[in-house]
Amino acid sequence: MSAAGHAASGVAEGRRDWGAFVMKAALIYCAVSLATLPFMNAVWLGELPLLAVPQVPKVELANWLRSDVLIPAAGQLGLSRGSAVVAAVGASFELGKGIDPRPLAR
Repeated sequence: MSAAGHAASGVAEGRRDWGAFVMKAALIYCAVSLATLPFMNAVWLGELPLLAVPQVPKVELANWLRSDVLIPAAGQLGLSRGSAVVAAVGASFELGKGIDPRPLAR
């Protein structure tokens, strides 16, 4: 194999190692985040719940996704910000009446 071939394989291996590192870091973050969720309100440092700190990246990602991706996409599809899918099982929505939860949700 030529020197260029060795260099190219080294770059590909470096990218593969970097990808493995990112995946491992993401899995560790998810595990820590999941493990601290039930105890989020248990340990406080002044005004800061310490176990809520691992949740911040997920919340910020969700806020970004909602405000910068989903809302503009809905606008491009001709939907207003008030357009939403009714998420209650068995519920319905009628303009003028609002959401009717039906007996199942009552």
